[in-house]
Amino acid sequence: MRLTERTRQTVSLKNANDEIEQYQVLEMFPFTSETKKMGILLKFEAEGGNAKYIYLVKGAEVVIEPKISHHSRITCSEACEEFATEGLRTLVFAQKVLTAEEAELF
Repeated sequence: MRLTERTRQTVSLKNANDEIEQYQVLEMFPFTSETKKMGILLKFEAEGGNAKYIYLVKGAEVVIEPKISHHSRITCSEACEEFATEGLRTLVFAQKVLTAEEAELF
């Protein structure tokens, strides 16, 4: 996916099929040194009027790893270790698709 446009209210992405997807920004969670992560809550109006809510987060692996599934945690840890041995710093990205009720709790 590639970011094509960003405003305070919307995010436009070009997907793998070269189609533009428009997301409404519902909430932003800025980076802080305390949380060591930042996030954004998006709403996507799918065809047929069904809304899809997505929470995207990026941050230090030590903060994100405990929040992801066990299988993903192992893969993430191995990749971060490999990058670290090459002297690279890493940021981990994760997403969660939410129900309308879960999104409302944010």
